[in-house]
Amino acid sequence: MDEDMARALLGALSGRVPRTKWTPAGWREVGSCRHSDPNLFYPLGRGAAAAEQAEEAKAFCRTCPSRAPCLAFALSTRQDLGVWGGMAADERRRLLRSQRTLVAS
Repeated sequence: MDEDMARALLGALSGRVPRTKWTPAGWREVGSCRHSDPNLFYPLGRGAAAAEQAEEAKAFCRTCPSRAPCLAFALSTRQDLGVWGGMAADERRRLLRSQRTLVAS
């Protein structure tokens, strides 16, 4: 995990979206997904086709300049659906659960 991504995760988990070189709404304007089909980032179901679609969306996110603030936004606002910042909803839930477990310890 790179430094920007770690900073985004820590900020999101503490309830703050980290400062970036873009305005809060600006990360959306430069996101690689801006001109793609939004359905790609919201796979339906739990089968092989949905998993393949989620992996395709995550691959798209890996090259996105807005990945860190996008993931921070999804974590801090508890987005229930879709791929945000390169993580599927179930991955984000696991991450948040693991952070709560660490804090409770």
